[in-house]
Amino acid sequence: MVEHLCKDEGKVVATRVLLVEDHEPFRRFVRAALSEHPDFCLVDEACDGLQAVLKFQELEPDLVLMDIGLPGQNGLLAARKMLALAPACKIVFLTQEGSPEIVEEALKLGAAGYVMKAHAAGELLPAVLAARDGRLFTSTVMARSSQPVTARRSPGRKIRRAGAHDHPAHFHPDDASLLSDFTGFAEGTLKAGNAIMMLLTESHRPEFLRSLQARGVDVNLAVSSGRLVLLDVDEMLRTFMVDDLPDPARFFQAAGEIVSAVKAANRDVRVVACGECAPTLWERGNGEAAVQLEQLWDRLVKMFDLETLCGYAVTSSQREQEKEIYQRICDAHSAVMPCENQDFLAT
Repeated sequence: MVEHLCKDEGKVVATRVLLVEDHEPFRRFVRAALSEHPDFCLVDEACDGLQAVLKFQELEPDLVLMDIGLPGQNGLLAARKMLALAPACKIVFLTQEGSPEIVEEALKLGAAGYVMKAHAAGELLPAVLAARDGRLFTSTVMARSSQPVTARRSPGRKIRRAGAHDHPAHFHPDDASLLSDFTGFAEGTLKAGNAIMMLLTESHRPEFLRSLQARGVDVNLAVSSGRLVLLDVDEMLRTFMVDDLPDPARFFQAAGEIVSAVKAANRDVRVVACGECAPTLWERGNGEAAVQLEQLWDRLVKMFDLETLCGYAVTSSQREQEKEIYQRICDAHSAVMPCENQDFLAT
């Protein structure tokens, strides 16, 4: 284990970490995760790339946890500047961007790790431990990538690959956090040149589009080019719900036709699905239908080799009152990420 000296007190302390992330709920999650491990000390946080470089120069951290889709200056550019200033610093990217080209660029510039946010609940601590010890950690996307990725590595540096997951769920304390997560996920997908299907409620769609436009995405162009496909939750549910439960045959016919059409129109890129059909059913008191729908989505994801994300805005009281439904929903997903605190984790 590499020991780091505290310049102020002259004694051995934990690895000093700078967190760079513009999404407050995710920063809370990282804070909570690091606070449980005595080997790591969070020294400060930054919300954009420019601020991150300034704090990096001031604080000289041992390790940086960095998002890629940052306002002002993206994480890749900020990381390149940091490594030019201090080549020995370890940088672990925490991102929603799974493009093989972006992954390769991140590792070639000298990143010590690459973790998809959808799998951060299980991969964050293994990644920072590996980085601290001089090993290269890569997330699920690396295991599934069809293109080889060449990292700039030191002798003896090993790549750790996570298992394949493709149907994660993010749990949020409120609608604002949920929409921020959806917007960031869609932004990263579109800016990487990929296509995304967004299944949104009528009440959430306007704010999602406003936020996406505010992040620098040309929404009209994305829609007209077929890269952003907007689907209404209630219209989608009407195509396959029978007696308040999803009918499997109708679901696979309706959802399959939509996915096939989007993939046919975007043959050269990855197609991603993100939405809130099952969460809407649970919110409306039909937990059993939500569980069954998530199970059907899990099969659809595997059939079409989709990347997907499910987002839930769930209160503590709802989880407490419907523990069985909550656990079954967690069990229907490949990974569960807490966005309020670690109590959201499935046990």
